[in-house]
Amino acid sequence: MVRGVSFRRGTGCASWPRAAGIEVNKNGAGVLESIRMVTRMAAVLSWTVAAFGIRVLGAPVGWLSPALGRKWRRWIFRAWGRVTWRIIGMRVEVHGTPPSPPFIQVTNHVSYLDTALMGGLMGCVFVAKAEMERWPVFGRIAKGMGTIFIRRDRMRDTVRVNDLITKVIDSEEGLQIFAESTTSRGVEVRPFKTALLEPAARRRYPVHYAAITYRTPEGYPAAADVVCWWTMVPFLWHALALFRLPYFNASVTFGEAPIVADDRKALALELRDAVQRIFVPIPQGPATLDKALKEGLPDYPFAR
Repeated sequence: MVRGVSFRRGTGCASWPRAAGIEVNKNGAGVLESIRMVTRMAAVLSWTVAAFGIRVLGAPVGWLSPALGRKWRRWIFRAWGRVTWRIIGMRVEVHGTPPSPPFIQVTNHVSYLDTALMGGLMGCVFVAKAEMERWPVFGRIAKGMGTIFIRRDRMRDTVRVNDLITKVIDSEEGLQIFAESTTSRGVEVRPFKTALLEPAARRRYPVHYAAITYRTPEGYPAAADVVCWWTMVPFLWHALALFRLPYFNASVTFGEAPIVADDRKALALELRDAVQRIFVPIPQGPATLDKALKEGLPDYPFAR
């Protein structure tokens, strides 16, 4: 039996764990798991606000020296990520050597946790979807940490974002791009979008790559169900299920050498193939979305 992930009856979200093959605990989660969930949620929120406060207090450093300001931002971002790892029980394994600023790096994308994972490792600047900017608390903080937001429904916005990407690299920062542009359940690496690779291709700038994967402990729901965020389960419900886990493993494998190309489409193909070669598929639950849809399960309405 897979250990229970409880949801309050009467909500649409209750169908998510059941359709994924996770047995729902009708009597509520165990006391220990409930305490762990509430404590972690409160701790993550408190630490995130505190880290942003420290970042704001250090703003005068950037006024005096832009270079020191950038180092301060990176230090705070790494500290935020690494403390967050400990709070939520993320055990991080690193294979290979992370690039040093300035750099452009692409990876696969499977969860909102990818930001805490890569931010804790490198303190880099991220490109994120514009919707994230409107998230309560986290959106404002992400903007304050230098995140570049893009409107993917507006082709013209790509020009603005690519100009910002160029400025980030020219300012000796590191930039992280989730080139699939959306999250997946981690079976394989999806084709990479090409638009944000234009600055690198135009300047023949080396692009680094890495692969991200997650695992959960034996006897608990599979990582594809409670770590990857690839269905339309609301963020809060997903996070609450995740925080019940005693711990989980995150693994990042960095590529050996960056890739250079003067055509963005060719660059995207080479990078995607390189990430796929070092990517370790994420363990799936007993009933994947494809199987659920094929069998017509009415409890699984959350396909993106």
